[in-house]
Amino acid sequence: MRLLYLTDITPDMPAVDYLPDELYHGLVSVLGRENVIDYPPKPTYHLPARTGKICNYAFPNLHAEFDPFANPESFDVIVVSTPRPTALKNWIALRNLGKPIVAVDGQDDAGITAALLHDALLYFKREVANPMPEIIQRKYAPAGRMDVIEEYFLDMDPDYFKNRSVRRDIEEKMRPISFSVEPELLDVREEKTSDLFFAGGRTHRHRRAALDHLLRMNRAGFDVVDGHVGNRETYLKRLASARIGLSIRGSGFDCVRYWEIPAVGTLLLSERPGIAIHCDFTAPAQAIYFDRLDQIEPLVTGLLEQPERLEQITRAGREHVRAYHTTPRRAEYFLNEIDAALKVHKEAR
Repeated sequence: MRLLYLTDITPDMPAVDYLPDELYHGLVSVLGRENVIDYPPKPTYHLPARTGKICNYAFPNLHAEFDPFANPESFDVIVVSTPRPTALKNWIALRNLGKPIVAVDGQDDAGITAALLHDALLYFKREVANPMPEIIQRKYAPAGRMDVIEEYFLDMDPDYFKNRSVRRDIEEKMRPISFSVEPELLDVREEKTSDLFFAGGRTHRHRRAALDHLLRMNRAGFDVVDGHVGNRETYLKRLASARIGLSIRGSGFDCVRYWEIPAVGTLLLSERPGIAIHCDFTAPAQAIYFDRLDQIEPLVTGLLEQPERLEQITRAGREHVRAYHTTPRRAEYFLNEIDAALKVHKEAR
């Protein structure tokens, strides 16, 4: 399978877009660089050398001059890797080529881009609430930007959201997808010097409450950072040096830290997931979940008093990440779902 991977390079949008960037890394690892055509080429995928920053890659740019309009036979599937402006504009321009379209929505909200759902063979969504609520129609690109797909909406069935077709499309096309980690993270090893580590910005009321709670406790052995650690190397070292790592939802529930904690050999202590996660951890065998902030301290104390159990859960969590949640494993899940959907689509014709 050869993919045309539509990217976003809007100048005033963040360069790092975790989900599509990690998925690109996995797809290149599985399919090979020649079979994943990022269009337009995203600079952070083709740096001269790795920088140590997350989602900065050094893959050779084999498709710098590629023109999908002149070479439609050169790819099999169009992947709209993000509902951000550049990707959406190129999807609209390319949608009449007759190629299967697969959407990836890594945004923090529970909304969908309805026109994209309408066109897509599959719609991979990061923040899929569990159980699924009524889905919010997202007509605009993130952050209230210009409505880059307004013109296409005018051509859609005006009753799409008022009848059962949108619910049918959600049920048939929606697939959960989460962040992942590069396999190299599984090789991180550090001596354990703290009991618990947490660092994060105050991006959600849960996060703000957790930071205030932890800082008030001021417990010895708790390494708590109100904000972000200086650089990624220092952050990973402190995370891997902790026996237990805390994950609290930010702008979205799915958080890169949720996967990084067990990957570096630290036990995952997280608020109970409120979204659908493919192959999530099994608690309490691979991770520990809590429902209230006042449960954190007794859970930590209980785990520290049972070092063998703590080590067992930590090891099982890391192996679960290795089996299901590295970037290549995420790409394999993505490709398997596409293959299955293409087969059903072909049989239905």
